[in-house]
Amino acid sequence: MPAGLGIDFGTSHTVAMVRRADGRTEPLLFDSSPLLPSAVFVADNGDVLVGRDAWFSSRTAPARLEPHPKRCIDDGTVLLGEREMAVPDLFAVVLERVCTECVQVLGELPSEVVVTHPAVWGPTRRSVLSDACERAGLGEVRLVPEPVAAANYFVRRLGYEVPSGASIVVYDFGGGTFDASVVTREGADFTVTSLDGLDRLGGIDIDAAVGAELRSRVGSAADWDWLTDPRTTGHRRGRHGFVEDIRLAKERLTRHASADLYIPVLDRDVHLTRSELEEVAAPFVARSVRVVQAVIREAKLGPADVMGVFLVGGASRMPLVATMLHRELGVAPTVIDQLEQVVAHGALFSEPAAVPVVGPPVVEADSPQDDPVAVRGAGRLTVVPPTSTSRIRLSRRAVLLGGVAAAGIAAVATGVMLNEAEAPAEPGDASSSEPLTWKSEPFISGLIDVGGIAFHPDGRLAVSMRDNVELWNPDGTLAGVLAQPERGERLAFDADGRRLVGWGPDSAYVWDVENGEILCQFDSDMESAAISPDGSWLAYERDGRVIVWDISAQEVLRTLEIGKSVHGLAFSPDANLLAVGWVGEPVNGQHEQQADSYDFVQQVRVWDVATELPVVTLDYSSPIVGPVRFSPDGSLLAAGGYAIGGGVVDVWNVDGWGKVSTLDANGLTESIAFSPDGTILMAGSSVAGINEDEAVALWNPRTGEQLDTLMNEGDEVRDLAFGPEGLLVACALESSVVMWRPG
Repeated sequence: MPAGLGIDFGTSHTVAMVRRADGRTEPLLFDSSPLLPSAVFVADNGDVLVGRDAWFSSRTAPARLEPHPKRCIDDGTVLLGEREMAVPDLFAVVLERVCTECVQVLGELPSEVVVTHPAVWGPTRRSVLSDACERAGLGEVRLVPEPVAAANYFVRRLGYEVPSGASIVVYDFGGGTFDASVVTREGADFTVTSLDGLDRLGGIDIDAAVGAELRSRVGSAADWDWLTDPRTTGHRRGRHGFVEDIRLAKERLTRHASADLYIPVLDRDVHLTRSELEEVAAPFVARSVRVVQAVIREAKLGPADVMGVFLVGGASRMPLVATMLHRELGVAPTVIDQLEQVVAHGALFSEPAAVPVVGPPVVEADSPQDDPVAVRGAGRLTVVPPTSTSRIRLSRRAVLLGGVAAAGIAAVATGVMLNEAEAPAEPGDASSSEPLTWKSEPFISGLIDVGGIAFHPDGRLAVSMRDNVELWNPDGTLAGVLAQPERGERLAFDADGRRLVGWGPDSAYVWDVENGEILCQFDSDMESAAISPDGSWLAYERDGRVIVWDISAQEVLRTLEIGKSVHGLAFSPDANLLAVGWVGEPVNGQHEQQADSYDFVQQVRVWDVATELPVVTLDYSSPIVGPVRFSPDGSLLAAGGYAIGGGVVDVWNVDGWGKVSTLDANGLTESIAFSPDGTILMAGSSVAGINEDEAVALWNPRTGEQLDTLMNEGDEVRDLAFGPEGLLVACALESSVVMWRPG
């Protein structure tokens, strides 16, 4: 496969993905971010700046900045300060930055360069883009409509199976524009069959409306002259910072129920809630929904004929978008985390290729069944009886290739059972002179926004997604679905598997696994939670306190005064101890631009649950603490986190609390797990570090020896877990679950 470069030249940001010759893909980074602001600035001396440099320089001279070049497509020329720039040159300076970064990463410009464009652009606009690409040094490029690239990403990268002749909707709500398209599968490729858009509807328009709302709530009109008509350098700097704060607050409100903003010049703090943001944004989102309804009608389809609605663009991340689309169309939209990268990534898959075109298996709703389970899939509902061995093929491929007979796991490969003699041997001692080697096989693919995973004692795997938790049998068949009204990010079973707890940005739930009943629900932002081994108690953080909740009695059992932001909780196996990891405020009172200038409180404190008194406070090696875990026998305590250049995991001996080892992980270590016998400690990175070939590492926790490295393709790890017998390792990625086994 030849190396390639895919570019999504966006209104607010430009994103680029590279494909190496071995087929691996990765985003280009611009100042350590995959998002390059498309802004262009002309300095007094004639230098042309792009991206963050342009935004930073514009604080004192906004007239020299064009923040959204793509909106100038029909203008011919643009005046920046005293310099007049042709639109192709304006585009070219942004694309040249992409070209430069690509050459630094790959060593040369690949022979295949694909640039996407709005599907509504005709030949005249496309020729401007082609001209800009040539001026940027990209040479002859292939232009692909953005919705076609997005469709290819969801099908060829994430594994959605769309039959030939079927149609999907691509809803692209970006920073500066909105586009809706009906895309139809024709053989191995896609065709846009209906489209429309709004050139002046995007995330920046919602930001402006939020600013107007705040002006109406705080002070008088004259108090806001610095924003509406800045005349001094201080006012222009204040305006620049305030506009950026609104954007960041809007992003925080996609994850949290409220956010605070600081109003410069007025020196005021204001509180903004998600409901207030949604009230402001609703008219804009409603306009976009009407466009979607129009393109569906134009394609001579009804909502029931649409196989899925796929969201693209940063502004689509607002929960209101999915809510209004679902309400008006009756189709649950599909959203993934890295919305901004979908189009650029899909551009690399845009050429016709041999992709299976298979429709989903359908079980007639009126056929004889016992308690059917409704399973979500790409906007369609497939009814699968609990005892069915059918695969869920529309939204996921449930295939387990290889298995472990000792764990009761039958190996299934494309429906063919393997011989039990092929099961691997017992893992043995982790400190053996012949360390284990682990081999990976796909288990479930095509999932939607995976959060956490957890193994039930009987070998079933629970997978948390946006609006439900799915239970999968060891043979790759779906066992059941638990309703989850809010998205969860972590899962944990109690010791005997009777209860399951799930928690995330907005809520937490405890289920009775046997009947699927929600035993208790908490509407609160939870960074961490823990269930006691016997399933009696739930520990969670709220407002600087750790609450221990009695699940059966539905009452508070203990309250631990922490006064910190808690990022990790864990009960000891006997539930006598509760470990709490926290991140305090920097000593200097503010977050600096570089992480090595942080001076965080770095501690893990262990509490006696019965007395509510601290037992010990442990110094932690990292500026940011993450998950904490006790070993299964309760003899060790481990805590993961992040330090400059990579992740860190500290391990202490519970007997005396001496530090046993400090393990150098990779990236932001948000997931750690002990093997059932406690001889292996595993850590997964949710954000890649310096070495992207070390996303999951396995150590001997007592000696600090690294035993193996998994996930050798730089994949982002959402969560990980050991199987009940320690013979399987499950890794949850953004849209799939991979199983590792000794072999």
